[in-house]
Amino acid sequence: MHSGTALHLRRSLVWPAGWLAFFTTLAGAAATALTIITLASEHFVEAAVAGGCAIGLFAIAITSFKSMSHIADAHTREVEARRDHAVYRARYPL
Repeated sequence: MHSGTALHLRRSLVWPAGWLAFFTTLAGAAATALTIITLASEHFVEAAVAGGCAIGLFAIAITSFKSMSHIADAHTREVEARRDHAVYRARYPL
């Protein structure tokens, strides 16, 4: 029988992925603001570094957002499979 460990693991992974997405989005916005400020003061090398950090942070945020939906979809598929199996066994017992 299924122990529920995978279900618990999925449930426990959604919260850290959500917080990671939230904080990396905030940090990416701050890095974007820093890029604009450094470009305005004509510090081009620092602006390039801050811009690269902003791109990296937004990439991490997007990946985290996508992983949240993937985790939720996998959970939904597993719950539907269990339901369908229970309905099948109710109609056609062994």
